[in-house]
Amino acid sequence: KGTEESVWSGDARYMIPISTDQTVVTSSVPVKSGLSEEDFRKLQERKVEIGQLGEKYVVEYERQNLTKAGRNDLANKVRQISKEDIGAGYDVLSFNVNGENEFIEVKTTTGIGTTFEITANELRVAKELGLQYWLYFVRDIGGTPRVTKIQNPAKQIGKLIDIQPTAYT
Repeated sequence: KGTEESVWSGDARYMIPISTDQTVVTSSVPVKSGLSEEDFRKLQERKVEIGQLGEKYVVEYERQNLTKAGRNDLANKVRQISKEDIGAGYDVLSFNVNGENEFIEVKTTTGIGTTFEITANELRVAKELGLQYWLYFVRDIGGTPRVTKIQNPAKQIGKLIDIQPTAYT
């Protein structure tokens, strides 16, 4: 299947096309009254499965892009960090064509959703790494995946990204 890539141009009006007549399933787990513990556990497992599919997709996506750029040496070094360190604050280690590290946090939906969850740790790491940190929003992972890339997402809070708390400590 073909893929479509979206790179944020600085104008949020062109970031993600939205269709309100379609059902959207995001990586977020809905919690509703009457949901059994077993059903909730299944939803959590599905959330993890969708996330892993997105991360694997991004690893291959990065490898293909580096290979096309003539950087097979770097393509072979792209790694899914989340398998080694779940608390790293990013999921994939990749490189730009100059060989500089790119730290990629992957958010995945099975539809055309526009929402995702981001942790305090991910935001902290994004602030620390600045321009080396990318958020890849992979939509429609079960169909024709589309990737929206946001460089330095911590700088986009209040502009491109609206953060709303979903839990409190």
